[in-house]
Amino acid sequence: MTDIEHPPLPQVYILKKAIEIYLPLAYGSGRIPDVVESRIAPILASADSEVIKPEWFEPAEKDGRAVYRLRLGQVAYPHMKLNVEEFPDGTGYLLLADAHDTHLMAPETSPDAKFLSELRKNNAALVEKIHAAWTQAGLPTFRNYFCAAMERRVREKYPQTK
Repeated sequence: MTDIEHPPLPQVYILKKAIEIYLPLAYGSGRIPDVVESRIAPILASADSEVIKPEWFEPAEKDGRAVYRLRLGQVAYPHMKLNVEEFPDGTGYLLLADAHDTHLMAPETSPDAKFLSELRKNNAALVEKIHAAWTQAGLPTFRNYFCAAMERRVREKYPQTK
């Protein structure tokens, strides 16, 4: 990543809660793959009050903002990720489930076209379920970030409004 200053990462309890919600939605009552278990082991072993460690992730950058990717997969697609991404305004981080499947395309005449289309559709539905559950749990999702930003704007514009 570049030398841009990024905000401090959130505490581990946020990531633990996100994983706790993600895994049952992604794997149902099925077994979590060993590779996923090994990726989350250091996270689950950390104290809730610790700060998330970048080495647990595949680091990246998007539009100059920090992105940390944790490949947790799901039953039918091992490349799905839990991302910790810097807020658009650079003041903190939000959680995103990333299907990481936009490159999965095949010509309509290909025998793979229908399968890949269904996989992308199912991934999108799963991403939506995960985001909804995270939002419901009060985790830092884009929806929660956006709602808080709008509330701040209203309070600034109309200070008498509570």
